[in-house]
Amino acid sequence: MIPTKRAAPASPSPADKRPCNASAVLTNPSLVGAITDYGTNCLALCPTLYDVFDLSNVKSCSFEEDEAAFNRLSGKHVMNGYVDHEEDLSKDELVVRAKASVTDPKALYRALEVHQKLAEIVAPIATTYELPAGGIQQFSLFGERAMLFAPSSRVDPTSNTWGRADLVKIFNNEEIELRDNGFGVPHGIGWHWYNLSEDGACAFCAAAGTVEENDELEKDGGYGEADNEIPDVWHAFLEAHGLHVNAFRSWRNYAYEALVENSEAHRAFCSNVMQPLQAHLRAHSSDVKFVTCDYRDGGDQIVSSSFVGGLTADGYLVGVFFGFEDVL
Repeated sequence: MIPTKRAAPASPSPADKRPCNASAVLTNPSLVGAITDYGTNCLALCPTLYDVFDLSNVKSCSFEEDEAAFNRLSGKHVMNGYVDHEEDLSKDELVVRAKASVTDPKALYRALEVHQKLAEIVAPIATTYELPAGGIQQFSLFGERAMLFAPSSRVDPTSNTWGRADLVKIFNNEEIELRDNGFGVPHGIGWHWYNLSEDGACAFCAAAGTVEENDELEKDGGYGEADNEIPDVWHAFLEAHGLHVNAFRSWRNYAYEALVENSEAHRAFCSNVMQPLQAHLRAHSSDVKFVTCDYRDGGDQIVSSSFVGGLTADGYLVGVFFGFEDVL
């Protein structure tokens, strides 16, 4: 593994510095009042909101890890949404700049509310729903977490849409190829995300248990993007059940097996994670979409970084990152 260059370590924190986290700030009654009237900056009340993003201890299977999308943010991104790719910038100076960047604490507070709830929603993936989230037999999920990017990290902080240009600036990488067709999204997550309607109904869950065994569907797997055209029999099947094609780009046979088996684990994953995730993003952000920003196909291994998120009314890009390894 090629080591990633990171900012210098911060000076040790004073022993009497009171620990704090986003959840405590957003739920502690003694703090909420101070934040609500904005007489005191919420960041001053919660020092750990200035923690620097660090992927050094997160398992990753990516090729050329130092160039992988989210790895590039390690040591460059502060949890309040500030991003700075200046070379040789110390961790202390990065934090100083992050604090100075907050010009509207009300907007940051509102974004933190959205971010904190997202973190709570996706937390069970690591403890309970890893298998339903991955969907296939051989895979690895890594680094899944809620993330926040300040308006200043985007190309146009006032724009009500976001896309490739914003991610190029955030990751400081002109080579990003933004995919919004389902490739690179963890399979089990995609099965439900793309088939959820605005009222919370899931077409994938509705079809589960109603599907009859079919040899053609069962044998057509599909792997990766190369030479992976979806056959007519699958298009007919998807149309008949009202299913979205983006959920079936790769390893379709696993999706078919899940529909036949009608697993209670998949239903629970959808109702406890995917439905709340999509509902929360739609309720509190705009231009919500699921994109893959790093996709590396090594033939017998595909490693991807994907992000699902939207824009708050104040221009913060908030969402959830997923790292995914798909092994042939």
